[in-house]
Amino acid sequence: VTILAPNSIQLDFNKPIKISQLTDINNYFINNGIGKPTLAEVIGINESSVKLTLANAIIIGAESILTVANLINCAGLPIDPNSNTAILLMTPPIQPNDLLISEILFNPITDGIDYVEVYNATENTLDLKDLTISNSSATGTGNSKRTIGSASVFIRPRTYWVLSADPEIIMRGYDVKNPNHMVKISNMPAYNNDKGTVALWK
Repeated sequence: VTILAPNSIQLDFNKPIKISQLTDINNYFINNGIGKPTLAEVIGINESSVKLTLANAIIIGAESILTVANLINCAGLPIDPNSNTAILLMTPPIQPNDLLISEILFNPITDGIDYVEVYNATENTLDLKDLTISNSSATGTGNSKRTIGSASVFIRPRTYWVLSADPEIIMRGYDVKNPNHMVKISNMPAYNNDKGTVALWK
């Protein structure tokens, strides 16, 4: 599921679905008072994506559950609605001091790797996708400014998360209690072994 706007989402199925089923608004339901969509439009030519227009907007900061029912895939098999659900979450904009840098490892052990630990100091779930990371606190421009992720990375309130180019290396060298709290950044900024400066940018 991709949230396009507060009142618009896109669903992508892994197999083609009959158009008549994709476009039937009664096959979709979202809790938290959002209800069923007012319009379902097929996207593309593969009959596997649909755009839903909602009369009631998704509530920012609250998890809503989308349930899809009455669908049959191209093989003629019904799709179980109990396993055909998705969480919808729109996070509030990240403000200064919402996300704190709690630790920087810029001089790792042999065969180790740099990492940056961050802490969500709020009572809200935040999305790291909204940020970039750099090794310069001056401007953060040019090649030093790197995207944390192209897809949403939700971090829960009052939790610590680790950003690294290779979380697997960190887990081999340290006792990691929450391996699901690690984010792989394919193009992590480089830090010198004698010192390191980290900045997060919106």
